[in-house]
Amino acid sequence: MTFVPVTRKEDVTVFNELLAAGEEPDILFSYDYPTMISYYSRGAFQPIDEDVLKTYAPTFYEKTKDLRNIQRLTTKDISLRQLVRWLITG
Repeated sequence: MTFVPVTRKEDVTVFNELLAAGEEPDILFSYDYPTMISYYSRGAFQPIDEDVLKTYAPTFYEKTKDLRNIQRLTTKDISLRQLVRWLITG
């Protein structure tokens, strides 16, 4: 994975260009919650299961145990939408 910094001012434009070009990023973060929900409703995101987090994001996995326990009450996997909402709202 390659980290590509995008300014907060440009994030929506850059993300839209990447999605239109079929070059979706592996991980996406934006403070623009309505835009993130729009991406989700267009099918731009896929669920991230616990095995993927354990393997590729072990520190994040450990720091978000409580969130996963709460989410397990309502869903089998953590979707990127839920993850983005949690990151934005805390």
